[in-house]
Amino acid sequence: GSTVFQTVIGLLYALPLNQSIKLKAFTRTIVYLPVIISPLIMGYIWYFFFAYQGGALNDLLIFLGFEPINALGNASFNPWIIVLVNTYQFVGIAMIIYLAGLQSISKDYYEAAVIDGASAFAQFKKITLPLLA
Repeated sequence: GSTVFQTVIGLLYALPLNQSIKLKAFTRTIVYLPVIISPLIMGYIWYFFFAYQGGALNDLLIFLGFEPINALGNASFNPWIIVLVNTYQFVGIAMIIYLAGLQSISKDYYEAAVIDGASAFAQFKKITLPLLA
C-alpha cells in the first residue's frame, strides 16, 4: 500500500527539485533525512505522535475543540498509520531515484518541445514519463 504513495509523492518531490529552485539542497536533505533514521527511533517518534495520553495528535485535536481519539488502539486506523509512517520514512528513496532519472534526461528534448509549443503537462506526459519508465 505505501509503495504507491512513496512512488507518487517521491516523483512529486523530485519534479520541482530537478528545477533550479532556492533551497534545493536543503529541501533534498529534509526529505531524505527520515530514511537515515533508524526504524526503531522512527517508531518511537510516531508512537509519541499518536499516543492517546499526551500524544501530539490528541493535543492538537483537543486544542481545536475535538474529542481525543485512540488511534493506536483502533484496528481500523492501524493499517493507515503504518502506511503513513512507512511512506513518510521512505519517500526520500523514491525521490532520489526519480531525481537521478530526471537529471539524466537531456534538456534538448524539452527545448524542442517548447519550440513546438508543447505545454508543461504535454512535456511531462510525452517526454518525462516515458524516459523515466
